[in-house]
Amino acid sequence: MDTSRRKAKACDGCRFRKVKCHGSWPCTQCAHLNLACTFSTPPTSRRGRGRRGWLVAQLRGERKGDDGAECQPRPHSPQAGSRSKPSQPTTCSFFLGLLPQYAEFVYPLNPIISPLEMEEAIGNMDQSSEDTALVHAFAAITINRMRSSWALHKGVAVQMTEFVRCSTRAHRTYELDWDDEKDDGILKPLPVTAKRILTCVFLSVCTLTLGRVDRSFAWLREGITMFQALDFGQSFPGGPNNAARWQRIYWELFLHERHVALLPSFGSVLPAPSWGPPVSDTTIPGHVDIGFRRLVNLFAILDDKFLAHWRSQHNHSIKQSTESPLTTQWIEHKHKELDEDAAGTAEEERLSKDRGGSGLTELQHIDLVITRLWLRTMLWQLALSQGLLASTTSSTNHEGLSFQFPINSLYAEFRSVFSRLQDVTSVGFHGMGMLEKLFEITSTIADVMVVTSQSGQIEDEDISRAEYLLFLFKFLAGFDAVASKQRNYLLEKLQAMKGMYTMIDFDDVVSNNSDGASGIDASPRSHHSPPWVE
Repeated sequence: MDTSRRKAKACDGCRFRKVKCHGSWPCTQCAHLNLACTFSTPPTSRRGRGRRGWLVAQLRGERKGDDGAECQPRPHSPQAGSRSKPSQPTTCSFFLGLLPQYAEFVYPLNPIISPLEMEEAIGNMDQSSEDTALVHAFAAITINRMRSSWALHKGVAVQMTEFVRCSTRAHRTYELDWDDEKDDGILKPLPVTAKRILTCVFLSVCTLTLGRVDRSFAWLREGITMFQALDFGQSFPGGPNNAARWQRIYWELFLHERHVALLPSFGSVLPAPSWGPPVSDTTIPGHVDIGFRRLVNLFAILDDKFLAHWRSQHNHSIKQSTESPLTTQWIEHKHKELDEDAAGTAEEERLSKDRGGSGLTELQHIDLVITRLWLRTMLWQLALSQGLLASTTSSTNHEGLSFQFPINSLYAEFRSVFSRLQDVTSVGFHGMGMLEKLFEITSTIADVMVVTSQSGQIEDEDISRAEYLLFLFKFLAGFDAVASKQRNYLLEKLQAMKGMYTMIDFDDVVSNNSDGASGIDASPRSHHSPPWVE
């Protein structure tokens, strides 16, 4: 290859900084750093290489003097076609304005980078592509959580997508800069930091919301791979004082992977760590510490055996292990673990309040209670699939082994949760994961109601349940992020109940949704009628 010709393709800024230039206009390096991208004759001699941050600052200063307040997403290349339009600049004040929402809706469930640390990252975007990647991912997930209902094909999705792209570019640029730091042509170890792992987690959550399960899984696996590359069992990055944060990082990855591993196409690689739940950390707010540790305790119940039973039930290509068949004793044991978790959460919150601390926020309560009900729903479905349910509640067995459990205890607790909410739409602030759990619970209640209504006389209590189910359908239908398949599945149940509960007006809901709701199908699962419903 003609070396001189290759050099001529590099822009002035990349040649000055001695970094790889892709030759497009604007090139990825200049666009990412918000520099003027110009091409001229390459210099005949190489000047000494200085600090990369100083070079970037000098180039930026030549372009716009002291005005460095803008953090601008990369404009699309002119070759991208007529549909591509340059992005509008996003000021640092915009990112700073998201910090209160981040502190309220994101950080309590993802306590890795504090709002103060995120503010520092925003101020350092001009000097660090690592911080640029983190901040754009932070913006995407915060915007995602701030909207309880929005049309995915409109402005919010476009804005989220742009932030995801900006974060991705900066994330990859950091790797290139990391290897280019010493111009020796040798690959360096994988750059692994808490910021980079959290960037992967945020991008995984956002791409799932945008309907890209494949990209979401890839981002999650990248974060897991970075963590595994640390040989975590040997030492804590940053010393012993940082141990609690890195334990939370592991569990953060574990929680997300366990949820994804329930899908037939994806598995898990992270075991429950030998050190158990993360240790209490006085450096983070008390309610955040308690809430996250209780969430970890819940997902620890979703152990490898639980996953194996669930995956074998929903993917016939995965054979159930004959060494550990599904038994009533195992189902009861898991329900008792959930009972103990509920009691433990209440006790820990009470002790915190007695010591003068704050209790869990409504957002945290929603997450814990709905997750617990979701796990109970899954256990009930597993027991049903193996014929382990009884037609009536027995004094010797856990109520979770009763066929009517979803329309009795599960329904009662579910309704109690919603009755205590100050604003029911706040459920949507949890994102796609929460909506998936709500659908599983609601659809299971609906399935049992349809079957039991066909087999006997309709009582006043049945009418009350049907009316509440109608409310739940309206509630879920209000979220544009809910998959159309899920809407249609619930709509089928309402249509089946319409002929049984003639005293309830289903017409308005059924007619308004009979054509199916628009929106991205963000769920890879197909929700067909379960085999036990004829």
